[in-house]
Amino acid sequence: MQKTKKRSLLFTLTAVLALVLAVIVLISRKSSTNNPRSVAFAVPDTAEVQSVFLADRSGCQVLLERQSEGSWLLDRSEPALQENVQALLAVLQNMRVKAPVGKAATENVTKWLASGATKVQVTYNGYRIQWGKLHLWKALRTKTFYMGSPTPDNLGNYAIMEKAKVPYIVYVPGFRGFISPYFSALASDWKSHELLNLRISEIAWVQLLDFEHPEASLQIRRHGDKHFDIVDMQSGQALPVYDTLKLYDHLSSYRKLNFEFFAEDFSKGLRDTVLASRFKELQVRDTQGKELKITMYHIYNEFNTEEYEYNEDFMDVYNRDKFYISLNDDTTRFYICQFFVFDRIIQPLSYYLPENDAIAIPRK
Repeated sequence: MQKTKKRSLLFTLTAVLALVLAVIVLISRKSSTNNPRSVAFAVPDTAEVQSVFLADRSGCQVLLERQSEGSWLLDRSEPALQENVQALLAVLQNMRVKAPVGKAATENVTKWLASGATKVQVTYNGYRIQWGKLHLWKALRTKTFYMGSPTPDNLGNYAIMEKAKVPYIVYVPGFRGFISPYFSALASDWKSHELLNLRISEIAWVQLLDFEHPEASLQIRRHGDKHFDIVDMQSGQALPVYDTLKLYDHLSSYRKLNFEFFAEDFSKGLRDTVLASRFKELQVRDTQGKELKITMYHIYNEFNTEEYEYNEDFMDVYNRDKFYISLNDDTTRFYICQFFVFDRIIQPLSYYLPENDAIAIPRK
């Protein structure tokens, strides 16, 4: 009899516990879709974020994945632009709900979100049951919402949780602006702009060809652990003496060499014009034998001759601030670079002569 009572009590307690857990799970699931809390869209601990998937209505999509060493990979193929990933994580951590969309505007905003929002799917380490301070059963969780257009005052964005019926206005406290640009589904916004990242000790050989002034072409060759030769490409002879500070200023520029933008939408006519404007070629080989060839092309200035008259004697044919490059002879893709970044490494041979009193290019 006593054993029967104990079994009945145990069964009752188990049933009550199961009921309580079921209620908690239902509340947790409901709150994940129609949660009016200020942190409903946020991921408080972004160190636990494992991946972010972004997809817009035009078919563009990207997958950002955290690697074991903490870096991020884009579409499982190439390093992501770490600065942009960190900015996205900061927004995910700090974004808050400002207010639900008013009833009068709910229908229109929901339609806008359905036709033009960006899907955001965040996978992170969380808990199956999370209710207040109660955290049970650690597991991989997914939070999915849709990031829409800016509000009329440009101080927030419309957004809605997946499977929810109520849209909200979300923002980042202290930030004056809208946050949708951080959720771009364009792969070009997440690709690393890094061309080279070499320490001086990792550089074995550099060659700079000047197609407009061949006498300015040069090679830099490692000679021993800490010494380099500068070679005149026309004579094949190494300079007997050169300005060491200028050389090391040059070599230190490969520590982090970046391009500025991806050059998009090249027509055949523009591509042919660009290829015909080649002016320099830079090759760098590291001590492991890996090489990168950077071919440089002028950008032509455009003038509105229909509305304005120009004195051609004072006009520059080429852009003095920026130029195009291609990498490793691949002319299907071009990039835009700044002369300010490259000027220290494309100086002519005469720049390194001791009698040349030109100062080293100042660092930004």
